[in-house]
Amino acid sequence: MANLLADLAATLAAGGIETPPADFQTTAEHAAAAGLSVPQAGKILRCGVLAGKVERRNFRIRNGGRVVPVPHYRVIS
Repeated sequence: MANLLADLAATLAAGGIETPPADFQTTAEHAAAAGLSVPQAGKILRCGVLAGKVERRNFRIRNGGRVVPVPHYRVIS
C-alpha cells in the first residue's frame, strides 16, 4: 500500500505524466510494425483484448501542451 501511494505521489509530482514500459506500444506503433493501417491494427488489438491475448492500459502522455490518456497495448505471452 505504501509503495502504491509513493508511486501515485511521484506521478502527481510529475504533472500526471507516465512513461509506459518498453513492452507497451500504441496502436500506431503496432500498425507500423505489422504493415497495417491504424484502424485495422486497432480492430485486431481490440479483438486480442477481448480474447485475453493482449493487455490494454492507458498512460497519460504529453501531446502538444496537454496531458492526455493514450491507450497502449502489450501482447501477453
